[in-house]
Amino acid sequence: MWIKPESLPTTSGLSFILSKNGTTSGTYIGIDNSGHILFSGSDGTANTVTSTATLSTGTWYHIVCVFIASTSMKIYINNSLDITDTTGIPASMRATTQTFYLGTQSNILGDATYHFDGLVDEATIWGTDLTAGNVTDIYNSGNGITYA
Repeated sequence: MWIKPESLPTTSGLSFILSKNGTTSGTYIGIDNSGHILFSGSDGTANTVTSTATLSTGTWYHIVCVFIASTSMKIYINNSLDITDTTGIPASMRATTQTFYLGTQSNILGDATYHFDGLVDEATIWGTDLTAGNVTDIYNSGNGITYA
């Protein structure tokens, strides 16, 4: 997906770009008050990966997060692998009955909170583990690509 943050969250805050959270499981991609991307997945025990790169406001970024069950979670920024985490990776990102949100998240009461202040384009969820080559294809394509 492409994002263009217009502002960052307040001190110690987090804005959700994509989220699907239940009370004990789910996933999200967000941005913190320092401009780092956070990618979290849970099947009851959460694991969150934080980018090393710092994003600035007013600039477009291509963000790809890859989850490989029990193996790794990765964040790519502008076609470059930013970070790979291989510790404590959940066996799945359990599907929840919660609604999928773009630009916000739902709390347990179903209220939309922690809004992302910016633009999002070409948000996509793939049903396969993307390779570095897949990420490059998507980044350079200018069009949607289908991977089985």
